[in-house]
Amino acid sequence: MDELAWCGLTNEKVFALDAKEATNLAYGYWSDSTTAKSRAKIWSNNDIQWWTRSPKNGDQENIGIVTEDGSITSIEAKEAPGQKSAGAPVASPAFNLDLEPVLFASADPGDSLKDKIHYTDGDIKRPQDNQQRAVVAKVGSSENYAGKNEWKLTLLDESKKLTLGTGIQKGNIVTVPYTYKGSSKELFGKDQISVMITDGEYNSKTATVLYYGQMTTEPLSTKEGEGTGTFTMPQNLPGTAKVYLLLEYLSGSNRTDYASEPVLLHIHNWSSDWSSDDTHHWHECLAADCPITDKSKKDGYGEHQENNGVVTKEPTYGQAGVKTYSCKTCGHVIRTETLEAIPSMPKVKASTTYKSVKLSWKAVKGTDGYQVYRATKKNGSYKKVKTTASKSWTNKNLTTGKTYYYKVRTYKKENGKTTYGGFSKTVKAVPRTKAPGFKLTAGNNKMKVKWNKVSGADGYKIYRAKSKNGKYQMVKDSRSRLRTYTSTGLSDHHTYYYKMRSYKVVKGKKVYSAYTNVKSKRTK
Repeated sequence: MDELAWCGLTNEKVFALDAKEATNLAYGYWSDSTTAKSRAKIWSNNDIQWWTRSPKNGDQENIGIVTEDGSITSIEAKEAPGQKSAGAPVASPAFNLDLEPVLFASADPGDSLKDKIHYTDGDIKRPQDNQQRAVVAKVGSSENYAGKNEWKLTLLDESKKLTLGTGIQKGNIVTVPYTYKGSSKELFGKDQISVMITDGEYNSKTATVLYYGQMTTEPLSTKEGEGTGTFTMPQNLPGTAKVYLLLEYLSGSNRTDYASEPVLLHIHNWSSDWSSDDTHHWHECLAADCPITDKSKKDGYGEHQENNGVVTKEPTYGQAGVKTYSCKTCGHVIRTETLEAIPSMPKVKASTTYKSVKLSWKAVKGTDGYQVYRATKKNGSYKKVKTTASKSWTNKNLTTGKTYYYKVRTYKKENGKTTYGGFSKTVKAVPRTKAPGFKLTAGNNKMKVKWNKVSGADGYKIYRAKSKNGKYQMVKDSRSRLRTYTSTGLSDHHTYYYKMRSYKVVKGKKVYSAYTNVKSKRTK
């Protein structure tokens, strides 16, 4: 403005309401002042004061003054054109500021704004008086504050430094580690760590402040230190929201403040899913621009611990299975083990009667049935005699004493095709009578033998010895239906050993059962 040229203003930024007010000599401008710095008025005690556009509450006739300690006072406007009145308090306009250190502007909730603070989000609740000094007003707000409040600027203090760790959010509580330098210890003020949430870069001309509040910390009572603080994250924030923290000085009256450069806070959003490599596991952060690239620093990082293994594919007939060993924590597959296919060849056992052979085997998984082959010579010609889905089969009406050879194989039908397993080992079986059960009864110089009837047996032979492993002599070939025999003329108080076997006569020849177990008794 040409009207201000006499003040020595060049490229300095002066925010005057109009030329008339800016050139009013009563505000401290006199013609020999040439720089903005010289227009900062210093009292006799070296205090600096700034003029505010708003009058002091309850003192509408005088000009409001912000003193160096942040308190509000007032002065009378002196009408002394051309010179400074003797003893008159003077101040420089607060509008005469370089915008470079201004971080943001906010509404100062003085007495006239106790119930009229502008809020930008329904989830942000108004703090109780004296708990928080201000709420940052939304840029471009249509609400009219004229005559109802004072606006203040938060200025950059380059001596204040705030360094943040990574925020961890659980529910709506955010925990943040921090270190700080340049904390003030003024008589009328204090430092705090403030939280500011915007919908973009905080220094963008289009950014809107969505939330402003104080982080709960231990008192910042030293010039520098470290700690951990918490704050509550507002709900329903847009996806573009950015969270800034700043170390901030508040004067005793909460009217002016200075702050460190706002620091963008990264808040981890750890995935519930596991990520892993061959040796370790961890949770990835889903939040954009996560600064942690070292996986060993990520949430849940740990070494795999192998479990006892789980069969993930059962072995079946002719097909191998799989046993999988995984990490107990994250489920990462560490290794697999091949389980042998269930043998397609069954293990066959044989038992006999005097005219039959019973074959039995354990079931083979994955099969549809079994085929039984028989021959009368081990290396002879085998013929299929039975197909069954059962685990046993009895070959009846056989010749007692004749030797038979058996082998069994499995089969499976799939997609119209029959697949056969290998043959089992050859089993030899001879139909014969069973060995009888018997018991001994001792007497004086005698021993009575009594036995059970054996199906198909034509007779029984009894053998005796004087020691268990001694030479046994046949003492009786009995065909009696009474099934008893008494040995007489034996020595007193002597132990005798007996065994038996049954037989069946086939074509004039005796076919014997196996021997019984040896039993003994002492005579009286």
